[in-house]
Amino acid sequence: MGLVSKTSLIDRAAFEYSWNAVTGDNPHITGKPDSGRVSRKEGYEVVDYINAFAKKHSLTQAGSGHKIEDLLHKCKEVMRKDVTAWIEANWSK
Repeated sequence: MGLVSKTSLIDRAAFEYSWNAVTGDNPHITGKPDSGRVSRKEGYEVVDYINAFAKKHSLTQAGSGHKIEDLLHKCKEVMRKDVTAWIEANWSK
């Protein structure tokens, strides 16, 4: 199980998300993103991104998931690799 889930993001209610895939996106693709971009509006992409980032960095605390979510929404980058680099660079700030 991942660090965050749809339920945990809805319960936290820090941001609003759409839980429906937009045309061209596939919410059922797991393990490999269906796009190089990270959508901050689509909940399933946010859940996937947070869990992938947490796994990469061996993060296990719920607070880390919240921190990733907050940083994700502060970041102006859109490409997954750039978002990841930005969050890594700003983690301790």
